[in-house]
Amino acid sequence: PDVHLVVAGGASLLDHSAYRTLFAARLHESGAADHVTITGPVADDDMPAFYRQAAVLAYPSITEGFGLCPLETLACGTPAIVPEVAPFTGHLSRADALWCDLTRPDTLLMALRDALSVKSCDHFRVSGPATARRFDWSRVASRHLPAYRRLAVLWH
Repeated sequence: PDVHLVVAGGASLLDHSAYRTLFAARLHESGAADHVTITGPVADDDMPAFYRQAAVLAYPSITEGFGLCPLETLACGTPAIVPEVAPFTGHLSRADALWCDLTRPDTLLMALRDALSVKSCDHFRVSGPATARRFDWSRVASRHLPAYRRLAVLWH
C-alpha cells in the first residue's frame, strides 16, 4: 500500500542526536525521504489529532518507562504496535495491542500489515478506548493507595 511515515515528537530528557543523525543518513540512502515527515516536538494538546489521523502507531521502543503514547493512541481508537518487552507485557494483554519482536524486524512488518486490515481497524476502534479507560487517573491512583497506606504505617 501507499504509505507515509510521520515521526512525531522528539523532545526528550535523553540525548538522541547520534540516533537522529544515523536515522537521517539511512533515510536519505533509502530514497524514501519523500514518504517521511519528521515533525519535531509536538504540543501535548495536538497529539490526539495525530493519533486520530494515523492508520497505526508503530512504537518499537527498546527503552520505555511506561509507554503512554500507545495508550493515548488506543484511546483514540487507533491500533498500536508495541514490542514484546516490559513495560508493555506487564500492563497490556495480547488483545490490547499488536505486538512485534524487536529482534525480528519482519514481525513489525507483519503487525503493520495486520493494523491496516479492516478487521483490525474495527477491533481497535472499539477495544482501544476500552483498554485506555483501564488507565484513567482515578483507577491508577486507587491502585497506588495500598502502597501509600503501607508506607504510612511504616513511618508511624
